[in-house]
Amino acid sequence: MNCTLVFNLLPDPDIKVIGVGWFLGLIFLFYMLFPFFVFLIDNKRRAWAVFGISLVVNFLCQEYFFTEEFVNFDVGRHNIEIYLCHMVMFRVVEKVHFEKFIHDSNILFLVTCAAGIGLTIMFSYCMKKTINRVITR
Repeated sequence: MNCTLVFNLLPDPDIKVIGVGWFLGLIFLFYMLFPFFVFLIDNKRRAWAVFGISLVVNFLCQEYFFTEEFVNFDVGRHNIEIYLCHMVMFRVVEKVHFEKFIHDSNILFLVTCAAGIGLTIMFSYCMKKTINRVITR
């Protein structure tokens, strides 16, 4: 599956692909499947039929793949909110518009990085505590 870049087609709990490779595989899978979806939603009737079929396939895949064999339910494992929340936090920092208050670009860079990283650490810590609290109930 690594040669075709479709290692995201089926779930694998022991994936040996680094993050960039996983992302490229996800994009490649999208571009591979997109023409089929465009053809399948050519008219409303076919679009609703494909939507119904996709719901059934989604449910069946969840029932089959969302098990201990394919998913590691350990909370200590890599949580997506811990790894990707920095993007949201830097967007929040961007919306504060520090550039209106700080005119030196070097200081602005340092303040933006510090605020983004600080918010990311706080969010990750709070989410991990919340998830652990929910799991241990």
